[in-house]
Amino acid sequence: MREVRDSLGFTLIEALVALTIMAIVVTAASLLYVSGYRQYARENDRIEVQENLRIAMARMAAKIRQAKPDSVNITDAGSHIEFTLSFSGESTGYRLDALDKEIEEKFQGKDGTAWLPIASNITGLLFKYDAAAGMVAVTVTGERGKSGSVSLTTEVHLRVGENG
Repeated sequence: MREVRDSLGFTLIEALVALTIMAIVVTAASLLYVSGYRQYARENDRIEVQENLRIAMARMAAKIRQAKPDSVNITDAGSHIEFTLSFSGESTGYRLDALDKEIEEKFQGKDGTAWLPIASNITGLLFKYDAAAGMVAVTVTGERGKSGSVSLTTEVHLRVGENG
């Protein structure tokens, strides 16, 4: 007769094989999770940059549209614009603060002129003025983290009112 052994446990080889398979599955799941999280973080940064660019562009376009055509002055290789608003006569402008990566807007206050930030994560700002067409082209570029470079461009046609 054959001798029957009790098989209540696992052999060492069975336990090692099971642990190896489990380690492979856990590693694969962890890699998928980390990859998905990195993609999420990258897209989140990209969306934030796009929002900043849109807000800044809308704000700049609204004011530039009101500029007196003969008052537009672009300096610093196109990254700084100043002009006078045709309806109020107020002097304003926009510039790139490359150190803080911000677009700043010029404000006239009781204490003088102040440049206050309106958008962050900005890596480039370019203004081009076509006096003949009465148009200012604006290009804004931004980047945050690993979002990659995001650019937005628009053409703003100056409105000339009764005072401009």
